[in-house]
Amino acid sequence: MQIDLKHVRAFAAVARHRHFTRAAEELGVAQPTLSLLIRQLEDAVGVSLVHRNTRNVDLTEMGREFLPTAQNLVEDLSTAVDSLRDLAELRRGKVTVAALPSVAANLLPGVLLTYRRRFPDVQVRLQDLNTQYVQQAVRTGTADFGIGYVAAGDTGLDCRPLFEDEILLIVRPDHPFARRRRIPWRELQDEPLISFSDETSVRRLVEEALGARGIEHRVLLEPAMTVTVAALVVAGVGVGILMTSLLDSPIMRGLAAVPLVDPVITRPVGVLTRPNRVLTPAAEAMLTLVLAQFPDRPGP
Repeated sequence: MQIDLKHVRAFAAVARHRHFTRAAEELGVAQPTLSLLIRQLEDAVGVSLVHRNTRNVDLTEMGREFLPTAQNLVEDLSTAVDSLRDLAELRRGKVTVAALPSVAANLLPGVLLTYRRRFPDVQVRLQDLNTQYVQQAVRTGTADFGIGYVAAGDTGLDCRPLFEDEILLIVRPDHPFARRRRIPWRELQDEPLISFSDETSVRRLVEEALGARGIEHRVLLEPAMTVTVAALVVAGVGVGILMTSLLDSPIMRGLAAVPLVDPVITRPVGVLTRPNRVLTPAAEAMLTLVLAQFPDRPGP
């Protein structure tokens, strides 16, 4: 017969109480069931572990030899179960989210604040990264999930759309474009344009869309961060492009945003996860809060 944990727990309880009735009460089993478990354990190991008489219960020499191991097994299981319960009930754990800088700066602060208030003992890590690095973090497991550009084609990731990020023109309030309701891309041909580096999804989308229409544009500077684009425009270096997700950001203070048309260029943003990966309770709770910002989209 194979020994399992219920036999070890029965023996540890009898050794602790030196009494079958009290041990059975602790385990929540009938005394005959407890006696059967002890006999099965003794039959399996081939030695007597418990010495019984009419007045008390004692351990044999073999029983005393086995007791420390039995106690460690039971305690280790109890610790492991308690640890899993803590993770399941979010009394501890960790979650890592990789997100585009625009999302990290505008969508996630409120989400993170709510999360920390609800689950103060869970460790939260936020990585603000460009699109390719968001995908890489999710693909390698560095991040539990990502919020990034939902690229066309197979990225090897599951994508759940959240919103469309439209690319806008940003200018100083004293620029002639600030009084316009919309501006065609062709009118930017002679403007010193502050765009993003070619490592960003925004830059690639702009290049593809304008290239398909034969529209030329003169890129003056190519910073990687949105805050740098805004700062250069404020300084009067040129006009810049930004996304609608950043309109409420502090970096827009002192700037005007104007829609760009012919073509309208958008960047689909969504949640990125690894296929067939089960999220931890901590990550699942975070994802639920993120999706709650977009109630028209399907939940997890």
